[in-house]
Amino acid sequence: MGRELAVQCARHGFDLVLVANAPLDRLTTELRELGERVDTVETAIDSMDAIHAILAAIDGRSVDALFASAERFNGNQRAALLDLVSRIALEMSASEAGRILIVNPSDESSIDAYCCSLRADLKSSGVTVTCLHAPALDASSARLAEIGFDAMIEGDEEVAGRLTTTQLRSGVGARLV
Repeated sequence: MGRELAVQCARHGFDLVLVANAPLDRLTTELRELGERVDTVETAIDSMDAIHAILAAIDGRSVDALFASAERFNGNQRAALLDLVSRIALEMSASEAGRILIVNPSDESSIDAYCCSLRADLKSSGVTVTCLHAPALDASSARLAEIGFDAMIEGDEEVAGRLTTTQLRSGVGARLV
């Protein structure tokens, strides 16, 4: 789903810093053809060195949107990822703007708790945190990316089942997928 989220961002004019533990040459070329700046960091997010390499790639730029997925991560990798998210969220908070999308790949309660805690910490900062419950959505990766991206831009707190919190609050019952 990371590829699809990157494409959504590039289509909407975001510069990108992509992080993966494998080369992203083909994707990087594709995204650059859409006209956006694309930097890559080839690292496993599993240590402070990895976190510092990612922050160095951001190089003081303002982060408008952050996507994080703990899919296929063990406990140490997940802890490093959430540490990275917290560090970037703090920077976003200082600029009083930003959107964060956290993909909960297996509806883990620890990821939900982290999202709720981060959302509470950032409540008055202008930064929103959206949690995408991927297993609850019966959709392709491309459709999940579209649903998650749209919900993040709208500032929805949760995307689960087939409705976003904005739709639930407004009483809209339309299916997303």
